[in-house]
Amino acid sequence: MSETGQLTTGETPRSKRVLFLPHNPHDAASARELFAEHDVELAAVEDLAALLDEAGHNAGCLLIAEEKLHHRGFSRLAEYLEGQPEWSDLPVIIATREERVNQRVWHLTKIANVTVVERPVRIQTLLAVVRAALRDRDRQYELRDSIAHRDRFLAMVSHELRNPLTSILLALQLQDGTDNPSVEVIQRQTHNIQRIVDDLRDISRIQRGEISFDRQQLDLVDITDEVVEDFAPIADNQGLELNVNLPDGPLRVQGDPMRLGQVLGNLLSNAIRYTPEGGRIDVKIRHIDDKAVVTVRDTGMGIPTDELDHIFDVFSRGRAQAQGGSAGLGLGLNLAYSIVQQHDGELVATSPGEGEGSTFSLSLPAASPSSASAESRRPPAR
Repeated sequence: MSETGQLTTGETPRSKRVLFLPHNPHDAASARELFAEHDVELAAVEDLAALLDEAGHNAGCLLIAEEKLHHRGFSRLAEYLEGQPEWSDLPVIIATREERVNQRVWHLTKIANVTVVERPVRIQTLLAVVRAALRDRDRQYELRDSIAHRDRFLAMVSHELRNPLTSILLALQLQDGTDNPSVEVIQRQTHNIQRIVDDLRDISRIQRGEISFDRQQLDLVDITDEVVEDFAPIADNQGLELNVNLPDGPLRVQGDPMRLGQVLGNLLSNAIRYTPEGGRIDVKIRHIDDKAVVTVRDTGMGIPTDELDHIFDVFSRGRAQAQGGSAGLGLGLNLAYSIVQQHDGELVATSPGEGEGSTFSLSLPAASPSSASAESRRPPAR
């Protein structure tokens, strides 16, 4: 896997190279020999551009002379470190002569895994710092490989389950018109299983970069209205009040209409699932600055504070008891979060606490200013 997070099938390199950007190029050869005596591979580079090129082909850690941060390419280095894949936190060691950390070094310490050592430094001390950084990097490789194995497993499971599910659904179609309550139960639960399998497949494809999006300019108001209309009978059947508050005019975004509808559907399904009978769900769209914001607020079971940071993690069960006694697998929220990320948007969950309801806020870059800022109350879709 490269530092950009692209995984090549069967490729799991674990580089322990130390990429070295010295203040004085003449120090490179002696440093390489010295590190080699202690079984540490060191590769010297000439400037920040070369450092980033080499880092893209895997690195155990970066060792940079502080003076080199004043050269062109610093902004690229900062962007590179900030844009690492989720598993990666490439260790950076900066050797400085100043007791006071300068502004650029300080900036890097806030956004990346940075250790600062003051020169002159004893070689044993520097080696200890480098080895600690390489051990840290090795743990990151283990996490990367675990994620890759998980994604391959999800892809395999979803693929293997689709064939028997298709056969079951075809057999059930032959039973249409049969007055048998058991057939209805089997049909309903089979469709639930199919939805779970589809979510597993989509999560796997997104994580592996194998899913494409049909991006186009669309009206988020229309998509939201359609999704609410689809879920209104379900909410009504469970004794829930469903309100929708939409702007008078369109609110345009760039995105895949099917996938964004899927996100909104997952948020509404989640709200219905965790709101007891007699509760209320409010859906609202607003144009805030340059963002199109959709909020789904429920009066349901809420989210404990210690679970908020993990509510979008795959297989996070979150709130323990949903309507019907099951918390699900946490696939829908993870899938929604991944799709929103692919649209350069943000999905945030908030809750005052357990039993206090919750709010999910979806924000996307607005394609153009809303044609109307006033909002009107529309009756719940029925």
